[in-house]
Amino acid sequence: MRRSVLKYLLALTALAGLVALARSYLEKSGSRTEVAQMFFDDGSSVTLTGDSVRAQEFEDIAHKVLEIALADGRQGI
Repeated sequence: MRRSVLKYLLALTALAGLVALARSYLEKSGSRTEVAQMFFDDGSSVTLTGDSVRAQEFEDIAHKVLEIALADGRQGI
């Protein structure tokens, strides 16, 4: 009887651990913050979060660069 109680507690603990792990994973995947990291030749770096004004400025520039690259690629066909 003592072994069956021990097995029951072990199974219950494992199940609780799996539930906690799944919950933690789902919480992290649902609340992701976008981050941009830029690395420079001198070894320095800048990290910008997705909701900052500076990040928005770089995002606008990146969209313009992609638009130009796509337009040039279409003309070359």
